[in-house]
Amino acid sequence: MIEKSESINLLTREYDRYIIGTRKRTKGGFVMAILNPSKARDNFYKLLEQTVLTHDPIYITGKNGNVVMISEEDYKAMEETIYLSSIPGMKEKLIEGMNTPLDECVEDYE
Repeated sequence: MIEKSESINLLTREYDRYIIGTRKRTKGGFVMAILNPSKARDNFYKLLEQTVLTHDPIYITGKNGNVVMISEEDYKAMEETIYLSSIPGMKEKLIEGMNTPLDECVEDYE
């Protein structure tokens, strides 16, 4: 397996060669690789590495439907966002907390 720092250098130096598939910008501003299942299967390991390192989703088109591959980290972040959004009043509390100055949040233990 490629070390993360080595992979990031690989992505910076050889980004075009590392990326597989056609690129598409989505409504949300993401740039996704678009592949058919055969191309995805042929490059599966590279796609896994690419998804984990760049956090760019991979769009795989099929005859009976499509799939979007995302990293586990991104999936867990989405799960957490959906969970927090489901709690009544949580959005307002988060916004209030983000607007509160740090010195009002942390007690001084001297």
